[in-house]
This record gives sequence, structure tokens and C-alpha cells, in this order.
Amino acid sequence: MRIGSELSIRIGRRLERMFELGRGAFSLVGMFSLLFLTLHAIDLKGRPGTAADEKHAHSANVATEVSTASTPTVEQQEISPPQKATARLLARNYRIAEEVAQDYVLAAFEAGNIVGLDPGLLLAVMAIESRFNPIAQSDMGAKGLMQVIPRFHEDKLNGHGGAEAVLVPWVNILVGAQILREYIARAGSLEGGLQWYNGAPNDRTRQYAEKILSEKAQLDRVLSDRRAKVNAGTRI
Repeated sequence: MRIGSELSIRIGRRLERMFELGRGAFSLVGMFSLLFLTLHAIDLKGRPGTAADEKHAHSANVATEVSTASTPTVEQQEISPPQKATARLLARNYRIAEEVAQDYVLAAFEAGNIVGLDPGLLLAVMAIESRFNPIAQSDMGAKGLMQVIPRFHEDKLNGHGGAEAVLVPWVNILVGAQILREYIARAGSLEGGLQWYNGAPNDRTRQYAEKILSEKAQLDRVLSDRRAKVNAGTRI
């Protein structure tokens, strides 16, 4: 999948930072990191790698796919003052660590740039859907930050190793962004697409869309205010 490959190339270079998104919440991330380091070490020594345990086959595929685009030096993406201010707001409002909030903001900007959606919109969806809980799960089987239902979107998850990858935060954000983009195109409007995302396209009150857009407006105010101050040369 072209979109998934592009994101792997960009985020692969920052693999350690992106895998930290779910630290302390979901041990699968740590497993991916370990698999990547093991496979990379074997590569450097020229020894063929084999799967030690069949139950980890999908995880190994994910790690291998990302590692092919990785370099020995992990680049850290610099966060801008507006992005940092947004992360600070999210950390305060949703009681998450500011460093983790910064990672989510950077991931939303990354996915938004690739898919063609406003990153503020993606952050607003995460806020309403999961309150930035990377292992949130609904009774309907929706999982992760963007509450993706794996059985309905296997085609998108397969490019990242399968359904297990849905709880890897940057995968969840990218796939959720792809789904939302498709729904907006189907509905012909942002509000309609949001209602499709919520599974309530026939709700004439459009309450879900209003909640998302209200949250986005708050984030936009922070972003625009900080951008204006930066452009004016004001120190943040």
C-alpha cells in the first residue's frame, strides 16, 4: 500500500520515539522494538533470521517491514512551538503525560500530511473517541486512539502486519485517518464523513460531528495563536 509505505519510511527513522507512544500501556510495543533490534543485529552479521515462535509471526512482519526503511541513527522529529502548545493543552485536558501528548501531536501531523486531512481534526477525533487512551476498546470491538474496528478494515491493517497492529499508536492514527478520509469522500462533506465514522450517518442532529468540530476549534485556536506569536517574533 503506497500510503503505508510512505509513512513507514518517514516514521521508520524515528522508530524508537514512535514505539514510545504506548509505553507503560501496551507491552506489544516493547515486543516490536525487541524484534526490530534482534532482526537488525542478525542482518548486520549476515546470518539468516528465523521466527522462534509462530504466534509472533504477524509482529515479526511488522517489525521487518519498518526496519527495511530504518537507519542506524534514529532521527528525532523536532516539535514546533504551536505543536508543543497543543500538546500541553491535551496533556492538561486529558491527563496524559506531556511528552506522550507531543508524540500524538507529531503522529497526527504526519498522518494528516500523508492522507490529506487537518491534523487538528485527527486529534479531535482521538479526544472524543478514546480520550487519548491507546488501548481503549469499545463493546463493538473498536480499538485504540482512533477506535478502529479491525474486522471492518483488514485491508488497511494488512499493510502493517495484520489486526494485531491496530494497537500500535501510529498505525492506529494512520488507519483511522484513511478511514475518515474515505467517509468524507463518500458523504460529500466533513460533517457527513464524521457521522459515517461514528456509525450514525442518518442522525440529523449530527451531534457527533458537532462534538468533533467543537474540539477541533479549541485546538485550532491554540495552534493559530501560537503561530501568530511565532511569526511576530514573540518568545513562547
